[in-house]
Amino acid sequence: MPTLTVSADDSATAMEEIVRKLGEDSYILSTERTGGKIHIKATNDIKPDIGRPALKRKKAFQDAMTHADNSLAPIDLVHNDMALEPNIVTLSGGSGASPAQKPAAHSASQSSVQSSGEKSGHNFHSDPSPRIGELEKLETRLNKITHMLDGMILTRREEAELGIGRNSYIAMQQAGFSAELVSSLRDTLNARDEKLGYKSFLRALSERLIVAEPASLMEQKHIFVVGPAGSGKSSLTAKLAVKRREMSMDARVRLIEIDRPGVTPCDGLKYHGRLLNMQIIKTTPENAADEYIDSTAPTISDICINPHDIPAVLNGLEKKLGAENMTVLVALPGGASARLIRQQCALFQSFNPVIALTRLDECETGPEEFSVLAEMGMKIGVFTGSRGLVDSIIFASMPALAQYLEDYCTEE
Repeated sequence: MPTLTVSADDSATAMEEIVRKLGEDSYILSTERTGGKIHIKATNDIKPDIGRPALKRKKAFQDAMTHADNSLAPIDLVHNDMALEPNIVTLSGGSGASPAQKPAAHSASQSSVQSSGEKSGHNFHSDPSPRIGELEKLETRLNKITHMLDGMILTRREEAELGIGRNSYIAMQQAGFSAELVSSLRDTLNARDEKLGYKSFLRALSERLIVAEPASLMEQKHIFVVGPAGSGKSSLTAKLAVKRREMSMDARVRLIEIDRPGVTPCDGLKYHGRLLNMQIIKTTPENAADEYIDSTAPTISDICINPHDIPAVLNGLEKKLGAENMTVLVALPGGASARLIRQQCALFQSFNPVIALTRLDECETGPEEFSVLAEMGMKIGVFTGSRGLVDSIIFASMPALAQYLEDYCTEE
């Protein structure tokens, strides 16, 4: 009995070699894997009743796929363009039947399903629910993939058209703006004109960041200035009082300092009060509400306690004064890190605060910091430096902020 042993990296290559040398009617005698190789021993001189099953022809896979194709029912375009015949469910469910039994089981189950459909008076072809469920799953997965790919530079159509060259989308991220912010404002970008996209993006960002009517801040009866130590809260409090006098809104404005008893007082506000010929009222967090209730004069308050303790004080004041009668102004100094800005904004976010950017003549606030403010939904109302009390406050506006950002990014 002639035999042939073939060694190859995989069984498919070995079987092709056996078919080429022994023919399609050959039989496998043994299979062994050693040393990373597959060794198949075969012959073409053995009786079918005592041998192993014949090797499948190369066309076997094709035949199997054709058979599976024929087993699937055609799409019913008349009743529902996405509905399938029930025999698909039958074929996928019966895993225990042998290949010889499957056609019979398929026919029987198809007849059973059809007869049950006729008895119940329903047309099985018109029930699209299984297919609709699959489509809903597919849609959900596609939405997730779209969300993950959204904003990726190499997958966007305009970037693909331009290659991987520099354009406004890439330029904004290189300037320091966060990917999330650039993605959220992507409709403002012009991928073919970097300069035009640059200006359009900065204007859109400025519109998002600026409070609707900054000057109306001075109309509030009670303004509470908060922020980290060294942010210029005392100077800002005094500057707001001067601005209110300049606008001739009310010369009776009162300056209040809220601090813990026994703590070394901050002389900053006291010093400014002397220059402005204004009395400074000092109180504690526990007694703060008494200074505001029954007071007809507007107040501007500097809260000097630990920032983490301020929300509790503001909550108590809000209950007694009403949220509509008070504004929380968060002082953030130029040069403050994105982490500090995120921390301070999170502390006072529930009070819908207005941001005051201070000390801008000493340090600048950059794209990374503005990205944090935009992502957290903060609104900027005031710009100010550290020198001088008169004419030192600028109410924020879209053109002013856009120009500031453009100058900053151009210098970079």
